[in-house]
Amino acid sequence: MKNLLIAAVVAWSFLCSHSCINIQRTEASKNYVTRVVKTDNFNAIRLTGSPNVVYTQTEGKVRVEVYGPDNIVDLLDVYTENGFLNVKFKKNTPVFNTGKLEVRVFAPSLDKMEITGSGNINIASGIKTDKNLYLSVTGSGDISGSGIRCARLSLSVTGSGDIELNRITAENTQARVTGSGDIDLSGTTQSADYVVSGSGDIDAVRLEADAVSANVSGSGDISCHAVSLLKAQRAGSGEISYKGNPEVDAPQKGVHRL
Repeated sequence: MKNLLIAAVVAWSFLCSHSCINIQRTEASKNYVTRVVKTDNFNAIRLTGSPNVVYTQTEGKVRVEVYGPDNIVDLLDVYTENGFLNVKFKKNTPVFNTGKLEVRVFAPSLDKMEITGSGNINIASGIKTDKNLYLSVTGSGDISGSGIRCARLSLSVTGSGDIELNRITAENTQARVTGSGDIDLSGTTQSADYVVSGSGDIDAVRLEADAVSANVSGSGDISCHAVSLLKAQRAGSGEISYKGNPEVDAPQKGVHRL
């Protein structure tokens, strides 16, 4: 019985070792292709894992393309569910080298983008909508873009990833950092609400707002631009700095003008 057990362990170790060797040898092909994915309509993107997404706002029907090595593109699982375009690798698909892999999304408008993983979302040509827009990062991936026009812009970083948006035009901008990632913003907004409860920072000194509410309860910092009013609260080691000449309702320590 003991000999059988030893033999089984040796056999299992051999199989595992052999499998690992085969997996490590997986390399992306040098032959690049574009695969068109048929989908239903959607108004949001949910990215899981390491693929990258490039979103372009266009008129007409939605269109989704996957560009990458011919032996990698079919490993992606791209589908719609409950209004979301879901992008992730298929189950039990170990991928070590994807080469350049992009999911190119063309749609009239989106109101939500979520990242859970290390993949990135690039907003290639901006977003113009009269609706609210919500962007969220819970992993190490990044969201970037320029030319964002919406009603309310809501941003959340709970991981180590970053959100960087330029040329914002919004009625209200809400940004929250509870992880180590950063949020970097520029443009104009009527009002802004900033919350940092982690170690990451919110840099909104280039986002001009008429009224700003800033709350720090972690070690991260908030920098902002307030024209008329700044309400600041500070309970952590982080600091709040501001540009402009607003009326200030804030504690004496940890809040200063740039």
